[in-house]
Amino acid sequence: MQTLCALMLFLIGLCAPVLCEQPPASDSPPPLPADPESELKVTLEETARIATEELAEGAKQRLRLLEYSPPEPKEKRSFEQCPPVVSTIALEKLNPETVYLLISLTKQRAYLMDGHQIVIDTPVSSGTNERATPVGRFRISQKSLEFKLPYYGDYLDSKKQKVRSGIDTRFDFAPSGTHFISRSKQYFLQFDEQNQLGIYGEKLPGCQSTNGDVRLPHAAAINIFKAMKIGDLVEIVK
Repeated sequence: MQTLCALMLFLIGLCAPVLCEQPPASDSPPPLPADPESELKVTLEETARIATEELAEGAKQRLRLLEYSPPEPKEKRSFEQCPPVVSTIALEKLNPETVYLLISLTKQRAYLMDGHQIVIDTPVSSGTNERATPVGRFRISQKSLEFKLPYYGDYLDSKKQKVRSGIDTRFDFAPSGTHFISRSKQYFLQFDEQNQLGIYGEKLPGCQSTNGDVRLPHAAAINIFKAMKIGDLVEIVK
């Protein structure tokens, strides 16, 4: 009996340390329960950051668009112009009492009229958009085969080659390395005495190019100069 009791006590002594052993203590604090407000704050901050970055990128793109400027055209835009048409028979029978000149700025055409009949239909080059040819009814106030103005002429280079022709020094600046030479407007019919604007013969550039004058091809300018007299009507329409 004593031996049995001693055996039981021996077994209990072996098991006691195992039953009483506790898990080692951890240095890290236990995890906190999830905080919905904290998670929402992080989400809002991330959304704001992304939105700020997108706005900044959009602003950069707009700035690049504002700073962009398209390349300048190499030459002035031109258009096709049909050559002059002359009714030789009507020109020979022209009535000096019913002749007048009609100019259409939209069509860039001039019509020498005898009453309701078109005698000459010719292309023209009128004033630019910045210095447009005036619209209205005018009278020829002066005729001159060679009408010279101190500010009308050509820009020449050092070799006396034309760099720009038919210019007006009041508005057209000289290209680098050029000098100005004045020359006459041929077969000049003045219709605006105050601004010294008129109709004259000059090679057409194929676009609106003058400072208010109306250029004609030389052949048409000669016939119209001969057909019109001081006091005749010049009607300019859009």
